[in-house]
Amino acid sequence: MGRGSWPLLVTVLHVLNKIALRDYGARITGVQIGEDSSRIDFKWEGFSPAVVAEVEGKVNAALAENRALKAYTISEAEFRQRDDLRRTLTAEPPVVDGRVRVVEIVGFDAQACGGTHVATTAEVGHFRITRTDNKGRINKRLYVRLDD
Repeated sequence: MGRGSWPLLVTVLHVLNKIALRDYGARITGVQIGEDSSRIDFKWEGFSPAVVAEVEGKVNAALAENRALKAYTISEAEFRQRDDLRRTLTAEPPVVDGRVRVVEIVGFDAQACGGTHVATTAEVGHFRITRTDNKGRINKRLYVRLDD
């Protein structure tokens, strides 16, 4: 995929982590974005291989909705009052001049994020989970990629 795919991968991980939290109560514990594939780790109780196809379907359906993305900043104080903007268990978003950047997928989700995203979810294409690993009793690693 190459470096130009970075905004695509950041956007799909944004959608994936929203669905993981909303539908399964899973929170991010780590992430690594690569040129050809990426991985995202979750604290995910009740995860099973049967969930993979369900999650892929939900993510691809959300991407196909062609929702616009927008970014803006809020004060650090406001961020601290809004747990809905936090996805990770421990990592804190960067605070620049007392402000936190928020990326919103209009009508779907908003979260603190410093990454580069695409303009609409439909630009991402088709997502899939290529493999999963257990990293502890409730820690799960999902390897993901976008189809060309």
